Amino acid sequence: MVCVLWLGLGITFQLNSMKFDDLYWTFCSWGFPIKPEYYQRFKVYFEEMLRRKRVLMISNDDGLQAVITFFITRDHETLSNKPEFSIPYDDENGTEIYIDKMVAKSFSLNLKRIVQETFESLYPNVQIGFWHRGPNNKCVVTYKRRIKHAS
Repeated sequence: MVCVLWLGLGITFQLNSMKFDDLYWTFCSWGFPIKPEYYQRFKVYFEEMLRRKRVLMISNDDGLQAVITFFITRDHETLSNKPEFSIPYDDENGTEIYIDKMVAKSFSLNLKRIVQETFESLYPNVQIGFWHRGPNNKCVVTYKRRIKHAS
């Protein structure tokens, strides 16, 4: 099953059932090879995240641009120190998005904006997003929902 959301700029967002081997070769072509000792654990992780619909793929006319795995939670701190490929249960009604893994062909502010708009569209209950970025495990707030005040 493929769920596609079209927004402006010809960008496609997919919660997709891509095969893992296809993703593996895509990551390698982007310069992010998966070490052989992690291959099986990452495959199990990715397939479970697909089953839970927690994989976001961003494409444009040039093909796949980014792959993101994420959790919906009420407390991102509980996820920030989890083991590398563990898959704790998340909270469908949570107010936070925790980006667990993000691999992009090229990271830009435009991509960050597209990710924010996509999460806002797909998960209206989410108010804030977090991503721990290497190499120093720095916690980055990916977005805060803009509150629109009635006047």
